[in-house]
Amino acid sequence: MARPLVIFPIFPPFRHFYPAQNCLNNFVRDRLLKIDRRAQPFHCVEICTRYLEWRASELTNSGAYNCAARTLESMLMWSFEREISLFEWDSASASMFLEWWTDPPVEWTSIEVNPRYVAQPGVPFYGWPINERWRLFKRKSTPDGGTVPPVYRTRSVLIQEARGLFDFYNRKASSPIPNPFPPGLETKKRSLALHRGQPVLDRRQLDWVFEFLDQSTLPAIRASEVGVFLAFARYTSFALSKVVGSGGNPGSLSQFERNQDGSWVYTVTGLWDGGDWCVLPPAFGSLLENHLKLLKVDPDAALPPIPLFPQITSDYAYSFDTLTEHLLTYRAELTRAAECHVEGEIRDGASKFRQLTTTMIRRSARANGS
Repeated sequence: MARPLVIFPIFPPFRHFYPAQNCLNNFVRDRLLKIDRRAQPFHCVEICTRYLEWRASELTNSGAYNCAARTLESMLMWSFEREISLFEWDSASASMFLEWWTDPPVEWTSIEVNPRYVAQPGVPFYGWPINERWRLFKRKSTPDGGTVPPVYRTRSVLIQEARGLFDFYNRKASSPIPNPFPPGLETKKRSLALHRGQPVLDRRQLDWVFEFLDQSTLPAIRASEVGVFLAFARYTSFALSKVVGSGGNPGSLSQFERNQDGSWVYTVTGLWDGGDWCVLPPAFGSLLENHLKLLKVDPDAALPPIPLFPQITSDYAYSFDTLTEHLLTYRAELTRAAECHVEGEIRDGASKFRQLTTTMIRRSARANGS
């Protein structure tokens, strides 16, 4: 007999997310009691709840919170439906989960967004009934009634969140387990559909975004900052807000070091033992070394724990928003230069440069394989 689908929400809506004060919804508790004990439903939900509370300082808006909560709910539902504990996953389990998540069965989807719970005026959240129309995934209308595959960026965010959960568990557990989502997994799986209809730079246009840095009239250090910022989007899958600096990432030069063959290596957490890290390509290394020279930092010595993007007049780092403002200034200059460029391919890209964002850089890099 086929197992019944296990589809119900776990976590509260964002407006009812109060770290250290959360209590399990009564109706969710009843559902968990019906899950096979082999899946350790209460233990798994408790660890996921603690992880969300630990991440609370970064989940400051409904978008960030919903993305994290949906990732955890997807993992829990997948485990419950298969009657296995989330903390018995291995790399094979992670691969099967990602294949399922990439193209979920239509029964797990809905053509409309439904709230997790049915609000009851005057009743505390833990007394709200589950909304039976809620589903994990929103389905776009297609001729065959299927689902549109998630875009690469969304899948990359999912993997980083899942990896973060297991890293958190291992820091707290007396018996750590191998993380089933190792660094580099984003690039080992098949690429997924890009945003349809969104502008994509071709290879020459993408390269020219970085070449023009040397011709920019921006102060050299500011142009260098923009170059390194965009290089993270082109050559890594790390969330750029974390690269700049966040609660779990210091955003300092000491997160870079050279390996034995001279390549630069970066860790997003600042922890070389167990942190997420990647080897950077030579093109990134060149931008970084130029940036270090402008900061008057010796690239051949161990890099100091100072901000990667420091403000000129203080020891504090630029914020993500400030770097985005610098990018807007750069793209305006880039567009003006492109409109009168001798190469037709660059002139044709002017309308794209006018909309340039880190997301476009990352999307274009995936499309061009660089």
